[in-house]
Amino acid sequence: MTKRLPDFNTSSIWTELREKMGATDTVELPALGIDQISFEEIHKLQTGSLDIENIKDHINPLDGTFDYKGQKVILYIKQQYRRIREIGQSKREYKYHLCYCSTLEWMEIKGRFKSRYVVTQRVDGQFLVDIIDVDTRKYYKENELCSMNVCKNCLSLLSNHYPNDNIFSYSIFDLNDFLEKYNTNHVKKPLHSPKTMPRNEYSKDWQILSTKIREQANYVCSKCQRNCINNKKDLHVHHIDGVKWNNNVQNLEVLCSNCHSQYPGHQGLKLNKKITNNFVRKLSFDS
Repeated sequence: MTKRLPDFNTSSIWTELREKMGATDTVELPALGIDQISFEEIHKLQTGSLDIENIKDHINPLDGTFDYKGQKVILYIKQQYRRIREIGQSKREYKYHLCYCSTLEWMEIKGRFKSRYVVTQRVDGQFLVDIIDVDTRKYYKENELCSMNVCKNCLSLLSNHYPNDNIFSYSIFDLNDFLEKYNTNHVKKPLHSPKTMPRNEYSKDWQILSTKIREQANYVCSKCQRNCINNKKDLHVHHIDGVKWNNNVQNLEVLCSNCHSQYPGHQGLKLNKKITNNFVRKLSFDS
């Protein structure tokens, strides 16, 4: 026998129960824009490349490496301008990037993020590129497999971040070692089952990560643009999906306490702030 739950939008029993509980407010939860990587995308990453729109949407806040839908990826420019007669002779070849290094910072300052950046997981040092004649601006080759070297500034940055890891030495660096060690290995299935789902608690390094993310935002609220540099505790890092241990960069939002209190489940922030302010004013008055 099949038994269905009542339609809670029309059920008189449900309406009566809500009235008895005093639960008269209707709260709309925010839509969760959680992208799940497909097997097709995995195949493209491992054999070719995938286009991305904005480099900064894929920067991991912990170490500056690049993530695409849960996968650790390598970043490079696909459309490469070269003088055809100098191919294979020039020392200024394009490099692939492991993280948001000083080279990419310089590229951003120079307004060169308009280049066609793509991400990949190829580990053979061969990358699909389009070669364009710098003089005529005409395509010389498309989707051509070319060898590329790793960016030394990326290795230097990651070597400082992981001082006990020796894989970031230029002379011995191996892409396969990097991806095997630092990839999330998250493909299609959920990370946790109902039995293994961790408690909805902050990770052990949350205070360090929260501070780093607020520093990167220059202590400015992403919603109202209020500068909290003089009151850093009034700026929070919000988990968009409500899962406290999900520290994916796309799941984190920097908000002042006022903006944070407007999200479902965080209305108490405004009340706590009011109580604290009243208490401080009372202490000042009594003293």
